[in-house]
Amino acid sequence: MIRRLWMVLGGIAIAVAFLDPRAWPLAWVGLVPLFALTPHAPRPRSAFVDGLLMGVAANGPACAWLVETITRFGGFPMPVALFFYGSLVLYTGIPFAIVGALLRWAGPNASVLLAPSLWVASEFFFPNLFPWRIGHSQRELTWLVQIGDVTGPYGLSFVIAWFASALTRALRHPRLLIAPLAAALVLVVYGYWRVATIDAVLARTPETSIGIVQGNLSLVEKRQGDLFEANVERYRGLSLDLAPTPDLIVWPETVVGWGIPQTATHFEEFDPFPNARAPLLFGAISYRRDGERTEWFNSAFLRDIQGEVRGRYDKLVLMPFGEFLPFATWFPSIKSISPNTGDFTPGDGPEVLTVTPALRVAPLVCYDDLLAGHVRNAVRGGATVLATLANDAWFGDSAALQLHESLALWRAIENRRYFVRATNTGKTSVVDPVGRVVLELPPWREESTVAVVRPLEMGTIYQSVGDLFGWLVVALAFGILVSSGPRRGLAPAQRGGESRTS
Repeated sequence: MIRRLWMVLGGIAIAVAFLDPRAWPLAWVGLVPLFALTPHAPRPRSAFVDGLLMGVAANGPACAWLVETITRFGGFPMPVALFFYGSLVLYTGIPFAIVGALLRWAGPNASVLLAPSLWVASEFFFPNLFPWRIGHSQRELTWLVQIGDVTGPYGLSFVIAWFASALTRALRHPRLLIAPLAAALVLVVYGYWRVATIDAVLARTPETSIGIVQGNLSLVEKRQGDLFEANVERYRGLSLDLAPTPDLIVWPETVVGWGIPQTATHFEEFDPFPNARAPLLFGAISYRRDGERTEWFNSAFLRDIQGEVRGRYDKLVLMPFGEFLPFATWFPSIKSISPNTGDFTPGDGPEVLTVTPALRVAPLVCYDDLLAGHVRNAVRGGATVLATLANDAWFGDSAALQLHESLALWRAIENRRYFVRATNTGKTSVVDPVGRVVLELPPWREESTVAVVRPLEMGTIYQSVGDLFGWLVVALAFGILVSSGPRRGLAPAQRGGESRTS
């Protein structure tokens, strides 16, 4: 009983570290119960349950906002919302459970590196709807997160988990703390050097101005066809207030709801802003007809000042129960459960939209900014600035707004690009290439502003090698597991007496 109470406390510590970035130290100790107690569980099945309990305690509070999103905005009845919420929380607890069971299988005398390597391997392999890594909880520590341009978030996750693993043995082997603390110091020194280097590059890079508009439309307003024109008019008015005239104006996701054909080369009667004084990147519903079939897309369009279509990007990853209903293709009747759910088609891949020779934008729509490989490919395709168009009104006034930004801002660090996030209700922000939020509009207000960014073309190790570090850690975990498994022919007391703590 006491063991499982510690699991719950550890899970809550991890949840708090994500919900409040100021509580970042809790992430460094939150995994201690999992790493300390599951190797001593009576059997692997007990360790699995212990880990699952910690995962539920961590993800339950962190995902609590889903209930309101599913009911109020998705249109589902409360019992259905609670079922989906509970199912997701249980599902996201499985990585904790797997790590716990494998630690029990390997035994308490396995290498101190087994727990962090298993943890990072679970982050790397397990398909979560929201790809949270424990390293994401450290967004307030600018020098510490710079390792993202080499390893992505996995390097920092490994050091955090390594420290927690060493802490579980510190009473008997205090010297085991030296290596993870030294690794953390290396990350800080590297971060200090990288911040100074990037700031020097930015100081000699020409500026570009981007106008960002947050119209604060409610979901009810966005859904009503008779308000489509009024909604766009609100964005026009806020855009006309921008001063000085920017090099590009950005509107959020699906501001234009009347539908634009994907074959259009000139906006004409579909034009959302005929009097635009600058190129406009805006979110819109688009469609493509193939005979009697019509496909709908969640798109971003680039309009030049002559009203020509200069490019389009279609959202790659659609959100279940918001933009499509799982299994509705096979069971159309279930659409009646959620009348607010859309029926969209995913896009084909990254696009780079050229505004000027220097300003080449990688447009992202909402969830797409969580896809590290997708963004990396766009940058390798020539993007000098990243821009997300989002409508996080789905999440209400919840922690999801900050959680989304905390995960997404790593794209700026990994690729060393300015990252503009234009949202309908917040958080609208600008993140610089070292991950600092340099501009933020207050949520739930009609606001517009002109941000100064500096388009960069520099490369990073992460752009070149991708998630190589993640694969190396997976190999490390496999190697330690193979060498740490219980040896046949030895009595339990003999196995426990072996010392393999390095």
